[in-house]
Amino acid sequence: MTLKLFILAVLFIISGGAAFSEYFKDHKFLSLLAMAVAIIATFYLFQDIIDDIKRSPTQTPIAQDVVTTSQPMSYSPSLSTSPVVDDTVQKIAKFLKTCQFRFDNNWLTSGGSGTALDCYKDVLKLEPNNLDASRGLVNIENQYVKWAERALKNGKKAKARQYLANLRKVNPESPKLAEFETQIQSISLVRCNTSNVIRKVSASSVLKSQTYKEQKRTYNPWNVVDGDKSTAWVEGVRGNGINQWVKVIFDCKVKIGKISMIAGYTADRYRFENNNRVKRIRVSFSDGFQTVENLEDTMYPQFLDIEYIPQATQWVKFEIVDIYLGSKYRDTAISEIYFEIDELA
Repeated sequence: MTLKLFILAVLFIISGGAAFSEYFKDHKFLSLLAMAVAIIATFYLFQDIIDDIKRSPTQTPIAQDVVTTSQPMSYSPSLSTSPVVDDTVQKIAKFLKTCQFRFDNNWLTSGGSGTALDCYKDVLKLEPNNLDASRGLVNIENQYVKWAERALKNGKKAKARQYLANLRKVNPESPKLAEFETQIQSISLVRCNTSNVIRKVSASSVLKSQTYKEQKRTYNPWNVVDGDKSTAWVEGVRGNGINQWVKVIFDCKVKIGKISMIAGYTADRYRFENNNRVKRIRVSFSDGFQTVENLEDTMYPQFLDIEYIPQATQWVKFEIVDIYLGSKYRDTAISEIYFEIDELA
């Protein structure tokens, strides 16, 4: 009980007792005054008790709430933003600005200071689910589709082929590729163009696409003429790939001066040594001539020592005769085939 309640209680006792004492019975005014003081003291005494009762249930929960809510607000270094995360976010933001700049300048898959394609792929290496980078790759693909459609509409077959080759770099599985190939073949030209003389590349079999270091890799026949030694055609049958072939078909008959190739998977030393490499290859031409050539076990391009090459050929076929055995896998690959074309027939 507070001091205030104690004083009121004492005042009540004294005044109440005084009102009924023998002395105050002879002095009615003082008796009434004492009773009035006792009544007032009683009123305030009970008022104070009621107020204390009303306040007491709410005060305790408030104190508890303060204690409860104060705990999460204490600073914990483990919940702070990691400097490494901040650095990655800043790096991605900087990359994306560079990517957009390259895209705006049409440095999509080629450019002296880097390409938008490589830039967006670098972003996805840091953050595989980055939506801006994924949209960027789609935008590059759509741009080449747009350019290819315009070239085909204007009858520019060579230009369309160039855009298709770049489209393959961006998305080798684009549904537009087959559609454009059909349209290109339907365009009638008096002669083919030396810059885009290859019409089609086919193969006896193809290894299914695989994911390597979070990147999807395809092994389609066109890889042997895409100018990129990190890609390859890989045969897809059981065993060592003997008798499997890849065939390069030209837009028209051509006179070939020299042929060279990279006879293995040369994306890096690991894949080169772990997969089979071509040791002997049969080269056939559209006029029926064929020869078997020996190859060295090297990651570098090497010329095929062909004594006779037809004056004009529509296609050249390369068939695996023998291999250098890979240390881990039994798949045989060819990364690149190069043709030195003297003239069009």
